Amino acid sequence: MLVMKYSELEHRLRPDGVEMTEFFGAAGAAAGAASGAVSGGTDSGAGGTLAGAGSGAGGSAGGALAGASGALAGAGVQMGLGVFPPGMEAPPAIHSEDEYAFVLSGTVKARVNGAVCVAEAGSATFIPAGEEHVSFNDGPEECRVVWMLVARR
Repeated sequence: MLVMKYSELEHRLRPDGVEMTEFFGAAGAAAGAASGAVSGGTDSGAGGTLAGAGSGAGGSAGGALAGASGALAGAGVQMGLGVFPPGMEAPPAIHSEDEYAFVLSGTVKARVNGAVCVAEAGSATFIPAGEEHVSFNDGPEECRVVWMLVARR
């Protein structure tokens, strides 16, 4: 099992005001490796020990897995947390991966194909690869969204 702690990862503030923290994917894997990720158990299906940031239940196990960052970055999935402040509007985005999101708090809106879609706390969203969208928060409170980009196979 791989555990990445929000408090131990880099939080990047984009020019549009959105704070992005990547848990898994290229940036998250590199952060986990740089922070001294420790093994958290054995995944016999993968044939090795997976590395995780911090300690697992019951404490820290022995050494970091060499090459863990490469294995994560090549998995075809990125996952992170976006914090959208009130009044922000992101520039248009198009991803080569399918985008899935779950809204933890607040409300985020997106303009997609001329329509405005609204996702409130407790909502899940899907944007297919290649679909242009503009995310914005015109509400009075910040919006926290867990997102995933998943490569099509």
